[in-house]
Amino acid sequence: MRQCIKAFIRFDEDGYFAECLEVEATAQAPSLDETLAMLRTEVCKCLDGKDLTTLGLEPDPKLFITIEDVAIPQLKPC
Repeated sequence: MRQCIKAFIRFDEDGYFAECLEVEATAQAPSLDETLAMLRTEVCKCLDGKDLTTLGLEPDPKLFITIEDVAIPQLKPC
């Protein structure tokens, strides 16, 4: 049984976009905090009323989020 549900958040010109492919949940908002809150809500909606063990999940799974940050420009040599 898995203890975590994995999700990814990335930033682009429209704000933050979150995606959890394991339960087909997405969220998008201008701020990271709003996106996280929306993602949690969407994941809960997707799992509501489902037997988590049939999905291979522990009864109280955690949301494991990877945030893809913007590219870091190469540092100039000294």
